[in-house]
Amino acid sequence: MPMYNIPEPETIRREIEASHERCKQYGINPEETCNPRQKRLTSEELAERLEVNREFLEIASTQMEELYQFVAGAGFAVNIADRDGYILHDLGDKPIVDELTLGNCCPGYRWTEKDVGTSVISLALAREIPVQINDDEHFCRRGYGHTCSASPVFDPDNQLIGVIAMSGNADQVHPHTLGMVITAAHAIENQLRIQKTSQELRLHNNYMNAILDSIDSGVMAIDEKGMINKINNQGRRILEWRDNLEGKPLAEIIGGQIDIDAMTALISKIRLKISTRSTRWANKHCQKPSGKVPFTATRHFRHLPALIRATSMRICRLVWRPGHPSPVCGMCPRPT
Repeated sequence: MPMYNIPEPETIRREIEASHERCKQYGINPEETCNPRQKRLTSEELAERLEVNREFLEIASTQMEELYQFVAGAGFAVNIADRDGYILHDLGDKPIVDELTLGNCCPGYRWTEKDVGTSVISLALAREIPVQINDDEHFCRRGYGHTCSASPVFDPDNQLIGVIAMSGNADQVHPHTLGMVITAAHAIENQLRIQKTSQELRLHNNYMNAILDSIDSGVMAIDEKGMINKINNQGRRILEWRDNLEGKPLAEIIGGQIDIDAMTALISKIRLKISTRSTRWANKHCQKPSGKVPFTATRHFRHLPALIRATSMRICRLVWRPGHPSPVCGMCPRPT
């Protein structure tokens, strides 16, 4: 699960000690400055991983650049690794980027505890927590002289998707650096959630449009101000209107004067039915008039609910009683 707070120093210390013990069990050489056996992707494999992680990387790269702007020129570099520990992208001041590259901390190399021992990327992956490691807290000598901070990144389903890390000279160590990295990771997660929601809404919208355009009845949706939000193809054919109708006032389409005949004629063609905003609204307004008083309403569109939709079940016939404050429907069933 995502963690957005800086862990207590004692918590980080215990995690580092536990990682050191795992590294000993893996047989990692603590004197290594570069592991010649470290797993590395070919250029083709790296390109494939970049494509698989394209959505994540596009969002993460933007956050990387914003994070780097805060430390540009101070000897820092920022890395992004995927859920398997492969570094996908790096950004930073050239001297430290070159130095990190000598230790295989660059795109294409895998950074797990079994590859490089205790590092912020490997520990954040193994424990799924934010972590900061300074100087000789790294298991291997390759990390000496550096302060590194990393935070895991989770997808909208709270599954680990990668790690964002920032490295600099050890004399630059500060807890706020880890806080900045955690904030960047949180921003990436928020953008991933927004993007997923946007994609789902787009799919639902396309699905609804396909349904609306497939039926043989005219369908129109207008807002409470009488502006047309949506009309299907059959509705356009009925109105004999080829231009875009979305965003236009309904009164502009059927004429400036809305009277009983015009409204009834329009409804008889398009079969409009008032879809109530809530059960309370329906109980208050959708009542059958008593006696021989005709079904009435006013031309004030602000009293109409947000959605007026077609139905093949019945026609909700509206006429207008001058001065009446709200629409009354004589044929809408009360919601249960």
